[in-house]
Amino acid sequence: SLFLPLLLPAMASCTRHELRAEPLGQAISLPQDHAPHPHAQTEWWHVHADLVDVQTGEPAYVFAAFLVERTDLDRVGPIPVSLFVNPFHVAFVKIQTRDHTWVADRENFPDLIAAHFVGEDLDLRHGDWRIATGGDSLTLEVGAGRHKMSLRLDPTGEPVLPGDGGLVELRPGDRHMWVQQEGVAVEGRWQDGRETRWVTGTGFVKHQ
Repeated sequence: SLFLPLLLPAMASCTRHELRAEPLGQAISLPQDHAPHPHAQTEWWHVHADLVDVQTGEPAYVFAAFLVERTDLDRVGPIPVSLFVNPFHVAFVKIQTRDHTWVADRENFPDLIAAHFVGEDLDLRHGDWRIATGGDSLTLEVGAGRHKMSLRLDPTGEPVLPGDGGLVELRPGDRHMWVQQEGVAVEGRWQDGRETRWVTGTGFVKHQ
């Protein structure tokens, strides 16, 4: 309908977004801290993977981002945004092959069931997209166009903690806890329409 596209920009222009005052972060410990942090106002996970078909050597690149915005401090005029959506989920995927780039994105408004966490560890579902941990490994299941990727990512080294042990303060009161893992080993399945390929490669994982 035409109502929702007209309503959302109006809501955005009237929304008051206050920043939560957070204490200084504690030391980051993985894999436990891959899990969601309900006190964080904004939280996101993103993955890059450079892959090759193990039989043909054909390359593919994957980028996936899952973002969670907790709205308990946001208001549209006198109305709390959390009455309608809390948290607000957004996900974005890009799959790049030798000849084409495929992109897809999802938002969970107004469908509040489309995106949700399962359990206390990281297991974030967005429809049939998923990012989850199992021990030290990370599972990524995403798709764009006719392509679907089901990948397992295994760290090969120690995590990188930017700033002061993972605490990055961009300006007073604007604090980010940030951890990334580089040189991650990636393997999994690439479904290209009806064809299934097996891929391997390296990746990069960031949680902020």
